[in-house]
Amino acid sequence: MSKQRSAKLLDTLALTANDATKRATTCIRARDGEVVIYKRENSRHYQCRYRLANGSWQRVSTQQASIESAIATACSLYDQARFRQTNGLTHKAHSFAHIAAEFLQAVSQRLDEQWKETSKHTFAKRISKPGRQRRQTALNAYQSCVRDYFVPYFKQRPVDEITQEDLAAFEYWRDTRQQRTLMASTQQNFITAWNRLMAFAKERNYLPAYHKAPRFRVKGKKSTPRPAFTEEE
Repeated sequence: MSKQRSAKLLDTLALTANDATKRATTCIRARDGEVVIYKRENSRHYQCRYRLANGSWQRVSTQQASIESAIATACSLYDQARFRQTNGLTHKAHSFAHIAAEFLQAVSQRLDEQWKETSKHTFAKRISKPGRQRRQTALNAYQSCVRDYFVPYFKQRPVDEITQEDLAAFEYWRDTRQQRTLMASTQQNFITAWNRLMAFAKERNYLPAYHKAPRFRVKGKKSTPRPAFTEEE
């Protein structure tokens, strides 16, 4: 082997060793190896990964530029995740507003897909317009419940921390805002919208499958149908 090739190989090994040293100095383990703090190349902030109770790893940015703050943040995230999992919650809290936005988008998309599917059939074309209008009316009612009532009240509240008492307080707030007790049929719209939203949160793993979400209780007055028209009318 020539001296030139030998020198080049030594330079390559030296660079490799230096890279390994840099990685070692920017990769720190905490909590008995359950938390790893590291820094990506050309990144200002430190990243971290921490092990969940099921053995999987969660990766997230610490949003910290100093290693001391990054370690404290990473350990805090790990402790919060383990505390939540110990208490039967998901490892990360998800706000009601975030889940509601995803839910409304998914419902609108599902309605469009159903419309495209039914429009393919000749028989469906004759009945699709009134059928679509009914579905659109139901969708508008659910959207109104979620967008105009649930979101303004619960806002950034973690969805898995909402209790039965919170739901009762919401009903009082809603009825006060309406200045009346809603009819049972209108309350049913809130119940359906809420149940579908909670089911959606479980489908997206924002809530554990075994989580018992609070439920509404129908206590409004039944709507009275209008009497038949008289001969004079």
